[in-house]
Amino acid sequence: MDNRPIKTAGGLKIIPDCTVSEIDISADTVLLLAGADTCHDKKLKDILSLTEKVLLENGTVVSMCASVGALNSLGILATRKHTSNALNFLKLVSNQYVSESNYS
Repeated sequence: MDNRPIKTAGGLKIIPDCTVSEIDISADTVLLLAGADTCHDKKLKDILSLTEKVLLENGTVVSMCASVGALNSLGILATRKHTSNALNFLKLVSNQYVSESNYS
């Protein structure tokens, strides 16, 4: 992955500060996962595993749209408070969603 600007499906332009290999994870780290129909793509495995590292360091992860479903696939939502644009949408993009007790 590189740090070229990314445009989300909703038209939001995001300019990354660094690449995945350049990131220095700390409690100040904010990782933004844009929503896309490619969130379950194996190419994004490095970014999704980076998510777990950021959370272990008490950093912040912001996940939009379908990327919330990808986080669920990793089991991250099972132990963390989370939300999405709609509970039914989350169940739709993640067929194994069972974390309603952490949903708000």
